[in-house]
Amino acid sequence: MEKEKYGVHRTHCCIEHGCKYGDKDCPVVNREIRQDYICEDCDNEGINSVDELFLSPWKKELKKVNQCPQRQDSLQDQLRDLAIIANKFGLYDANDYLKTVLEIY
Repeated sequence: MEKEKYGVHRTHCCIEHGCKYGDKDCPVVNREIRQDYICEDCDNEGINSVDELFLSPWKKELKKVNQCPQRQDSLQDQLRDLAIIANKFGLYDANDYLKTVLEIY
């Protein structure tokens, strides 16, 4: 696509919801340029800024989780659960560290 056409895509297309014009070579969808605004679908989904669209996948997933109540079990048990969560979110180095500290093999 010619760079002269980037402007309309930058202001109307969405990396998450696609090209407003249906172009397969949309520079926003193909991550060649960053969009300037969130689209109407993003707004309806509670996304407040373009920056939120570029959060790492685990941060997007974490935003879906409701705040949990404070736990009253031991620190050891909480850290074991944290290691499981770290692994699930792909934070493998953090998981390995917690397993080492907790002496979990």
